[in-house]
Amino acid sequence: MPHFGALRAWNDSVCSRWPVSVEGYRGPWDARTDEPVLIVNSRFDPATPLAAAQRLHDLMPGSALLVHEGVGHVAAQQSACVVQAAGTYLTEGTLPVEGATCAPDRVPFG
Repeated sequence: MPHFGALRAWNDSVCSRWPVSVEGYRGPWDARTDEPVLIVNSRFDPATPLAAAQRLHDLMPGSALLVHEGVGHVAAQQSACVVQAAGTYLTEGTLPVEGATCAPDRVPFG
């Protein structure tokens, strides 16, 4: 998946002329935030594996990890539950409970 970012940048015509980094951010991972962070990830995301989201959650004290129990990238496009949880976080500052998950609205090949 080292070329996912470059492919995505090329596919978005607005971004097609932007320089693309071929190196990922390697840290340091000790940043502290004024507010807790909400991390959202699909269980079966081919571009951003859930294990990476779980590791980020472990590295960020006070954060919450919301797992979309579906496939694909960009969980908010696949689950009204994710949209609701993100909206509540952004408008009220309320994080989902530890271990919270969201079901997809539709499943492929249903």
